[in-house]
Amino acid sequence: MTKTGDDTIHAEGTHTGYNGETSTYEKDITKTGNGSATVNSTYTGANGQTTETTKEVTKTETGHTTTGSYTTSGGHSGDFNKTVTNSDGTRTVDSEATTDTGKTANRNVVTTKDGNTINRKTSGKWFNGRQWNNSESGTVSTTKE
Repeated sequence: MTKTGDDTIHAEGTHTGYNGETSTYEKDITKTGNGSATVNSTYTGANGQTTETTKEVTKTETGHTTTGSYTTSGGHSGDFNKTVTNSDGTRTVDSEATTDTGKTANRNVVTTKDGNTINRKTSGKWFNGRQWNNSESGTVSTTKE
């Protein structure tokens, strides 16, 4: 990361997928005050296709909200939003995206911790209207050496 102004940082990097293909990203993050920031990003996939996003992230009393839009090099665009809420050992993430043709997809993730057990329930709807849900649970243990 590089600080490029009083309230702006620039970040860039690469990600290598399980198949060895590499994608890249560049982000400019600007603090806008009162716990808010704008994030302008460009993602380039291994196939050379790009997605540009602009989003506003706002801190809330119990988490944060994100609203934004995207445009792809393939000529598609849309809007998205996400709300993250942390309360009494539970983290809830609700997100939704809408395409330029009006199709919507959404996702709800609820993560709870009970002692050393972490439970995660996800549900949502794909752009094609198909709904889904999933539950998973795991135990976390610590070892002193």
